[in-house]
Amino acid sequence: MRLDEPLEKRLVTLAVCAQLFVLASILAMVFLSTADPAFVADEPDKDVVVYVVQPGDSLWTIAQRFRPEEKPELVIAEIVSESRLPGYHVQAYQQIRIPTRRYQDG
Repeated sequence: MRLDEPLEKRLVTLAVCAQLFVLASILAMVFLSTADPAFVADEPDKDVVVYVVQPGDSLWTIAQRFRPEEKPELVIAEIVSESRLPGYHVQAYQQIRIPTRRYQDG
């Protein structure tokens, strides 16, 4: 882009560059948000399920539903940590991350 080009042509070029930047940013966000959580897990035996809280759900009922064999208090603490929740309250339609354990026969 040269300074002796007409202003309109420079503005069009600038607008196209801005649109390409925005598109690249959106694609990067989509790519990063759809990455498999198992690849970023700190523990090799830990999977994470993204769950949408339903009306009437509480962390207690969610913990019992996903990991009934474990103490709900411990599961709730993991959900709060994994989801980076500010407290122990969830709202309907909120997305939370639930760590689940993979058990392998062997």
